Amino acid sequence: MLSSARRRLLIDLCLLALSAIFLVSSAQLIAAHAKVIGDMRHTALPIASRMPALQERLAVLKSQVQAAKATEAGKSGPLRESLRAYVLPSDGVKRSVATVSALGDTLRSLGELRSLSSISVGDTEAADLTLTGATLNMRTLDVSMEVTQDGLEDFLHATDLSGLLTVADALSKDQITKLLALTERENPMGVIALQQYFSTDLVEYLRHADLYDRRLLAGFSSGTFASDFASIVHPAFVDGQALVGKKGISDLFSQQGFWPMPFLEVKKAEVSDLADGWLTLSLHLVVLGSAS
Repeated sequence: MLSSARRRLLIDLCLLALSAIFLVSSAQLIAAHAKVIGDMRHTALPIASRMPALQERLAVLKSQVQAAKATEAGKSGPLRESLRAYVLPSDGVKRSVATVSALGDTLRSLGELRSLSSISVGDTEAADLTLTGATLNMRTLDVSMEVTQDGLEDFLHATDLSGLLTVADALSKDQITKLLALTERENPMGVIALQQYFSTDLVEYLRHADLYDRRLLAGFSSGTFASDFASIVHPAFVDGQALVGKKGISDLFSQQGFWPMPFLEVKKAEVSDLADGWLTLSLHLVVLGSAS
């Protein structure tokens, strides 16, 4: 459902051009599972504060689903296929388990993880969300690992990327609104370039952010626009850029086929200190997949 705040013509036109990519549902999605990240130790609190709430992630997913429905017969067919094949596959648990295992192997190769437990899979539950007629199921995964502080941060930042596809998916509603208003003020014709920016593959952008930023900024002569743009988008991507900048993580996505990632959300995380300075990270994860 479109927000009533989007009244200006430029914003409406941009939303239409983006094939409903900014649609955000205010409905309560999977309300019974909205409690996120509880009882974490002090060492984990800085990471927890940067982790999006499950409700917010589900709002992004709902936007993607609506975009796929709205453009099912149009140019955004690949979006729908990416949602079905990667983000919400019928074998969602299998792909999610493989992703967690591969991420663990990568962190081990970086010296950030030394042990990964077996992954326990919970029972299937129905999720109050559908994708182009396909009902979605929800399951849980439980896993623990011994990691360094860097390993803890990298694992959690990786889960932040799961379920996302484009630059727009990684931006908040407020950030998108600010960018649209900034474009309207500086150069309304720049909405086309902004559309292309928003639809850029997220990991490709994280690898080459400077290139994509320069392409967008080329259409705006004001130095104020560049600084305002940076102040809006930088906070959204700084952690992802640091993560993808690590060769092992980059290879995981580009060469091993783990991008796009399945919808994989941390519902609960517990951290405890080990005597030798390492940490034990125990996670309770939510996985969504297509039931049909």
